[in-house]
Amino acid sequence: MVKQCSSCGHTLPDNANFCEICGHIQEHDSNDTTILTKGTYEPDIGLKENFFSYKKRLNRLRYIKRTVAIGIINVLLAVAISIIEVANNNNHNIDISTTVLILAVFIVTASIVVLTSSTMLQIRRFHDVDRSGWWVLTTFIPIVGIIPGIYLLFAKGTVGDNRFGPDPLQ
Repeated sequence: MVKQCSSCGHTLPDNANFCEICGHIQEHDSNDTTILTKGTYEPDIGLKENFFSYKKRLNRLRYIKRTVAIGIINVLLAVAISIIEVANNNNHNIDISTTVLILAVFIVTASIVVLTSSTMLQIRRFHDVDRSGWWVLTTFIPIVGIIPGIYLLFAKGTVGDNRFGPDPLQ
């Protein structure tokens, strides 16, 4: 007998508890005493998985810690920009345009990396509250974007597994 997801119709292995496509919990016979679990949460390992992955979920504490780390990097970038500006204004007689250009390229590149990382963290936080990662686009709306940002800081994540993965607190 072929087993299909009751939500999306995807063909499933006979022992599947969840649809690998849509994440829907599959119903079992009333005599079946199997506990439905999507898996255990595996902590992020490495820089790429910590800051540049949009998969899985991110609880509030980890989100705040990683956001603070990104904030420190932003402050350092702002200080570097200020130093370049002061050096450029104070040295009218010295040609430092090449140095300024190299530093400016570095700062722009670093800023793009920081923005990407911040966006990935927000997507994972939206996943924790069982929202699509596309909600991150609302944070880019001027003034209004503060509301989803505050929501991400204070909203409790979904208790137990959701369609984006296991609970990071269990």
